Amino acid sequence: MPGMNRFFSRWGIWTLLAFALLYYGQYYRAGLYPAAEGGVEGMTALRLMAGWRPIADTFLGYNLLWFYPIVGLFKLFGPSYTVLRLFFFILCTMTGLMSFRIVRLCTGSAAAAFLAGLLVLLIPGQMFRNYMAFIVVLNLSAFLPAFVLPAQNTARRLLWMATCGVTLAIAWLIRVDVGFFLTLIWLGLVVTYPLRDATRRFAQNCGLALLGTLAAMLCFAALHLPFYQDAVHRGFAPQFVAQYGNYPSMIEFQAHRLIDSAREKLLPKPAQKSPAAALPQTMRNPAPALGAPSVTPASAQVQITVEKKTQSRATLARRSLTAASARDTMLALNLYLPILAASLLALGALGGWLLALWLHDETLRSRSLILLTSLGCSLTLFPQYFFWRPDMVHLSEFMVPMTMTLVIACALILLSWKNCGKLQRLFLGIFLFVSALTLLLYVINACQSQSSGGIAASVNKRFEFRAANGVRVKLTRHELQDATAIYRLITATTTPRDFVICYPYNPEINFMTDRPSYEYNFYIDNAMSPADFYQETVGKIQKYHPATFVITDWPINNTEESKFSNWASETYAYIKANYKLAYKDGNLEVFVRPDLAFKIPANALP
Repeated sequence: MPGMNRFFSRWGIWTLLAFALLYYGQYYRAGLYPAAEGGVEGMTALRLMAGWRPIADTFLGYNLLWFYPIVGLFKLFGPSYTVLRLFFFILCTMTGLMSFRIVRLCTGSAAAAFLAGLLVLLIPGQMFRNYMAFIVVLNLSAFLPAFVLPAQNTARRLLWMATCGVTLAIAWLIRVDVGFFLTLIWLGLVVTYPLRDATRRFAQNCGLALLGTLAAMLCFAALHLPFYQDAVHRGFAPQFVAQYGNYPSMIEFQAHRLIDSAREKLLPKPAQKSPAAALPQTMRNPAPALGAPSVTPASAQVQITVEKKTQSRATLARRSLTAASARDTMLALNLYLPILAASLLALGALGGWLLALWLHDETLRSRSLILLTSLGCSLTLFPQYFFWRPDMVHLSEFMVPMTMTLVIACALILLSWKNCGKLQRLFLGIFLFVSALTLLLYVINACQSQSSGGIAASVNKRFEFRAANGVRVKLTRHELQDATAIYRLITATTTPRDFVICYPYNPEINFMTDRPSYEYNFYIDNAMSPADFYQETVGKIQKYHPATFVITDWPINNTEESKFSNWASETYAYIKANYKLAYKDGNLEVFVRPDLAFKIPANALP
């Protein structure tokens, strides 16, 4: 073991970097994800490059810094799907290397650090969403040296405290909701910092915490200033600023909804209240940019209701532990086991921290706070996977920092095992078993899933497909036939100025054909659709005369109700009646405007 530690201390970071280059190099061009984030990122970047204003003219869903680096890359290299993918693989690599550094600093074990880094690189999370794990690990890498780990001197600690303002600003500028949760963790560390040891005076620690907080706030504001100035200059400052209040309000609303849902199950007559006054007025009636369609995007409005039916359909259906499919049962275990592991870890770490304060045990206090901080940062990604989209895509994002946290916890437990009593060993042994089981089952399932960002996405993808905007990917034979047919059909029947509308969500088709959409938001489902969706959609069809519709009739929320043909049956019937079916494969259909039907390639229908 000492020899292994010495090797990984010297070569661990370089070994991980080499592994990332070789591993991601095997599949960086594998697959095309028509219903994934890459298309919306590419299309949004193209809109921003064309002068559309963020939030005001085009829906972002995330904040500015999610898209601005992509815009910069497109300006430098030209619109390129390959460049877009490489950018996110770079984020994956950075996350893995930061994980190595964090685990090594927390445990002193280079072997444990290498294991954590390797697992993070092996299963980096769904492609095009790797910002999520990145910003959590980035902030954790600043929080720990700022408030928990030993510092060489006070100036160094103060510098790390200021750095927290930078990392928090990056988080807010990428995802406001995650930034909000990370800020709560940061505030907890600030408040508890004066209790950090028994050798310093309380007032001294309070002063340093206050000074560090002021420095962090200045850094936070300084990083936001250029983005705000740009928003003022381009005319979307009100929308940019509003989201900083809207997202916390939405989080509060969702928390109340979860409480009401739990009360509904316990009480025979659940109390109902109207949340209308609490709803954020975000992204309503944006004014279009010059050259952008002047659409009032009802889909941009926050459509929230307390009706039981709507609540049940607003999230992806969660897998059951008693599911008939072994794969679904495995996913259910992957969804629930982290909750058990996190609960045990929170109980043990919080108890250890309180005991350390009582006994003035600095080692126990530091280790307990390391675990609480790591767990807290990891849990900032918990709500989106468990309460909103309980699938492998969002689970894999959460498991990146959670994997690192469990490795840290197991390493620290093994370091202190000899000094523990029988009852302590029983509790810690249970936690070790649950953690090992959680990681083992997750790795087994995620390594076979094409939704976790790993090399499984490349299975049977050997056939080259090329399209517009730098799309150079490897597909399966069937995927190649499908993508080629869609690309040939759309490019043959439309011009680059013609609108191609994809329902409910296929933005990569727009990107790979280089065809625009007039929709403010590229995504729509049964939970988001406004009451007048049919009237609004028909009105836009009559105004903009889209050349093509691409309908993918799949259960987007794992329920029959969430199929487009069910919740948007009137709209679907209108399109079928007024457009010509030009291509169909499974649940995917392409409809062409009748006056363009003569351009449909021969044998378009398989």
